[in-house]
Amino acid sequence: MIFKQASLFIRLISWFYDLVLLTALLLVISAICVLLNGGTAIEKNQTLFYFYQALMALVICSYFIGFWVITGQTTGMRAWKLYVLNSQQKPLSFNKACLRFLWGSLTLGLGIFWALFDKNKYPLYEKLSGTYLFKKEHIKSS
Repeated sequence: MIFKQASLFIRLISWFYDLVLLTALLLVISAICVLLNGGTAIEKNQTLFYFYQALMALVICSYFIGFWVITGQTTGMRAWKLYVLNSQQKPLSFNKACLRFLWGSLTLGLGIFWALFDKNKYPLYEKLSGTYLFKKEHIKSS
């Protein structure tokens, strides 16, 4: 079994899978928060609004960082046999996972398109965090 660099196309498909799953999770959490608010929308002038915003951010951070540290892959990545590893192709530490998430967030996810111009085809947040996305491939024996 070997690890090869994941293509931009596969990265984008994996992102889409994670987007769908995260949207569903955030909708469920939003519904619970609305129920806790007496069945009405949470408005900016309510104290619950800041709790709600912080909760949404915490869920998104935990989803990515937690999966990267515990299994090396999010649910969307699992479908495509993708793994986030460090430069030695080892699992990420908590700090490296946080750094990857931070750089990905600061570039608004658009850092992925840096790969179109980079000679090694790495997105900007991977270069800055020292973490890389690999596709697991099996070696066929003859």
